[in-house]
Amino acid sequence: MFRFKNLKVRNKLLMSFTIVILFSAAAGMYIILGMNAVNKSYEQAMELTRQRVSYIFAAEDHFSRARMIMRDISQPENTKEDLSRLSAELDFRLDELTKSLNSLYPVAAPAVQEKVASILPQVEKYRADSGEAIGVLMSAGEVSQQNAAYLEALTTSGKMAQDMAASYTDDLSVAIDSLSGMAVSTMRNLASENNSEAQRVMYISLVLFAFIASCSCAIAFWMPNLIKRREPAKNQTGAFSEVAQKT
Repeated sequence: MFRFKNLKVRNKLLMSFTIVILFSAAAGMYIILGMNAVNKSYEQAMELTRQRVSYIFAAEDHFSRARMIMRDISQPENTKEDLSRLSAELDFRLDELTKSLNSLYPVAAPAVQEKVASILPQVEKYRADSGEAIGVLMSAGEVSQQNAAYLEALTTSGKMAQDMAASYTDDLSVAIDSLSGMAVSTMRNLASENNSEAQRVMYISLVLFAFIASCSCAIAFWMPNLIKRREPAKNQTGAFSEVAQKT
């Protein structure tokens, strides 16, 4: 059976220092792998947040422009070409808004996904109602302030826009604007998780190094005693040799 005390002094020292070196290498490897994992997680979180924020800002911009277009459509000085241009731009903005929200959904946190899922039907309702308001203007005949039907259509479309704002448009705008705050909150949570993981790695590393330092100190205090025990044995062996020679 293997007994450490039966080993020679040189083997004892070699084994002791080998154990300390192995523990040091294991601690260093743990620190490197742990910090690399934390850094990778942080980079992924930042990239994910960048994507989310870019989609949210795009959605906010497109819907803000869509609302401005709806206000411009009700201006009396518009021509038929202006109405056609504004209608096409409105469709483009709402299409881009829908694309931004659909792109945000797969990369968003669950709470944001629920919010996006509730926003998309309202966007489609806004598309339908705004298209109906534009249709009222386009079907009034000549786009001119001298046309009584067109002036009546302006009044009707303006009232429709007011009804949209009173019923859901303002709430839809608030819901879209709230996505950025939710994304920032999610980013803070991810940053907090990464900080916690980094602190855990640091604490475990400190414990490992404290253990290694304790082992090193123990070996340092143990070596002089080990050497002193060996020296009397050498002296005793030398004395026996001298007696034998005299005899």
